[in-house]
Amino acid sequence: MSTRRHRKPASPAKLAVHGAVITAALIASVLGGTSTAQAALDDATTEDPFRFFLGRLFPGAQDTGSAAATPGSATDAASDGVTSDAVSGATPPAAPELSVVPEATSSPDAPEAVTRQRLPLRPGMDLGDGDVIPPPDGDPDADPDPGSYSGGWSGDTAVTVYRFPYFETEVDSFNVKDGLRAAWNFGLRDLQTQLEQQIEAESGGKLYNVDVTLASADADSLLNLTVSPKWQSVSLFYLVGDHQMRAKVDADYVKNPTATMDFAIGLRLDLGTDTWPEEPLDLKSADAVVMPDANGVSVDGDWSYKVGTAVRWLKNLGNVDSVEQTISDSFTGRTSDVESSVQTPVDLLNGDLESLINGLGEPVSAITPRYDDETYRLVLRLDTRPTVHQSPDAVMAR
Repeated sequence: MSTRRHRKPASPAKLAVHGAVITAALIASVLGGTSTAQAALDDATTEDPFRFFLGRLFPGAQDTGSAAATPGSATDAASDGVTSDAVSGATPPAAPELSVVPEATSSPDAPEAVTRQRLPLRPGMDLGDGDVIPPPDGDPDADPDPGSYSGGWSGDTAVTVYRFPYFETEVDSFNVKDGLRAAWNFGLRDLQTQLEQQIEAESGGKLYNVDVTLASADADSLLNLTVSPKWQSVSLFYLVGDHQMRAKVDADYVKNPTATMDFAIGLRLDLGTDTWPEEPLDLKSADAVVMPDANGVSVDGDWSYKVGTAVRWLKNLGNVDSVEQTISDSFTGRTSDVESSVQTPVDLLNGDLESLINGLGEPVSAITPRYDDETYRLVLRLDTRPTVHQSPDAVMAR
């Protein structure tokens, strides 16, 4: 009658050893690839898994093959009812060779060594595949005043309404250059009389019988614009040329000659929108500057004037300016305050803007000037804010 042996459950110590074996196999699969992981699983089926585990962690420990090196093995064998070689004192079979690849090996199954190096990554650096590291947020080269502009301008202007939170629509448009041309031509005679009186008074009597002829402005007159949304400022420079002045010159010891000067007048206006809601556009200053042509001053005198000029030059050893140079220097860069003359057309423009704002039916919190690079226009943006919270659908329905 045969006696069947019933295998007892494995002890906790043995389960711990097998768990370590499985863990070592997983580590091998991560570090060594598929072939190394398969070898680890094959070695896990040996009769002495504990020696396998020691060999993986401590390569030198696989050569010390005694039963004493495996604590608990005799106890586990006795508990299983199986007579082991370690208990009977017989020499245990040699453990199979474990394929432990050293770090410097050149085995084809061993993974290539990877040198890790910390690279100083900087914006603009080429990553090697054509991609470039983008700059960080907050570009230091960004425009500190977006929408600003300074240069030539056609005069085209648009009025837009910015409805919170994100809609901007155009509600009106006009041309400032056309308005300046109309204002210049309208007040031409008054400005001529004003200049004649001013030139004679400021010359100290050296110029008299002053006659000024101002040219009309046309489409070719130069207009420059400088705008800053940040400072809510708009500056205009309107240049009209081909003007002429004729006057008698009080010269010493000679017959008084007649001086002629060709010049241009530049109208400089500084406006701001920072005073809203008092008024849409606040006229800060308005000046007219006289700009003589480089060779635009001449003196028409008889022979006595020419002789007198030579005697005067010799008497002062050449340290004296000619009458032409004196007149040119006296008028170059001279400015006149014309704010009272310009305020009227500015008031008319403000009246039109206020009528437009009142027709919106919603409060305007600010007026922001900016330059549109796509349409080459000055834009006066009316910023609105709802009195109560409104959904985007309500804003679109307006």
